[in-house]
Amino acid sequence: MSNLMNTEIKNLIKKVASCIARDAKSCSGDVFDKLFKAYNMYQEDECDGSNYIFNVNNKDDLICCIKGGLGRSELQGLLNECSEKNCDYFLFGENYPTATLITDVWTAIASNALELATCVVAYPNCETYNALYSMYVTDAILNECDTRYTNIRDYVD
Repeated sequence: MSNLMNTEIKNLIKKVASCIARDAKSCSGDVFDKLFKAYNMYQEDECDGSNYIFNVNNKDDLICCIKGGLGRSELQGLLNECSEKNCDYFLFGENYPTATLITDVWTAIASNALELATCVVAYPNCETYNALYSMYVTDAILNECDTRYTNIRDYVD
């Protein structure tokens, strides 16, 4: 691959990362769900799940934690703390031997924006990353075509 192509790909990744960081800090609903899912996929696939963010309302997450050693009393304490602090997210595992609430999920996602963007660009055929690729890359191209050009063939000229 030429140095120019490599530079352009890195520039694309940096642009996607800035969008992820922006949206992670200000989004909710569908966009947050996509970013959260991509963040956890990245943690699982690239980091051996070391900073995977669990959702107390997701039974599969709770089963995973129980299988990973989360005891009944610790689970009860976690559930109580989640209720008290109105927080649904927590860390548990290799880096967190005790379940630890995470109240600022958005910052955790934003701080991994470059890594997530790299996965989004590298694996656009992966369903989880494709949702973000479509949102950040495909939509940007199509919006540019709608705004400045008559058809997609004119985009590259």
